[in-house]
Amino acid sequence: HRCTAVGSSFTVSLSAMATIGLGIVTSFGLCQFLGFKYGNTHSVLPFIVIGVGADGCFIIVNAFMQTKLSLPLEERAGIALGHAGVSLTVSSLTNVFAFAIGSLT
Repeated sequence: HRCTAVGSSFTVSLSAMATIGLGIVTSFGLCQFLGFKYGNTHSVLPFIVIGVGADGCFIIVNAFMQTKLSLPLEERAGIALGHAGVSLTVSSLTNVFAFAIGSLT
């Protein structure tokens, strides 16, 4: 089998990290545009976002790598996202509860 950019877990993971980085830059820009004040907490937020975002990316990449290589790329992506959906939901709910409890203490 040929090693393509989409089939390589390195490039898929690198693209996922780039997407997380673009999300961080966009959110900071939007907050500046809306006039929110920059506080001490904001300097920690990129690391939290990277941790939470990377978790979801690894789940999706793992599900994608477990699909059959003989299938078309679009079908592999659909199957992977279908299998990863439950894990992403559970992971997201766990993060919401953990942050909610953390904000109360």
